[in-house]
Amino acid sequence: MMTDATTSSASSSASIAKDIVRLVPAYARPAFLDLLEQALRGRELLNHERRRTAVNIWLKVVRHGWQT
Repeated sequence: MMTDATTSSASSSASIAKDIVRLVPAYARPAFLDLLEQALRGRELLNHERRRTAVNIWLKVVRHGWQT
């Protein structure tokens, strides 16, 4: 059974993940989402783990740039 705190935490994590995606420039968003999809494919992660994965991909892209 999910409590209000669990529901709030889950929606908060989803909101943070959406914010991370919004930080990505529009022209690069499809590539970022593709990288994220590849990283998450076949994995069942908790919301905070998904968020951490998205942040790590974002940081990697910021450090190394978009591969064209």
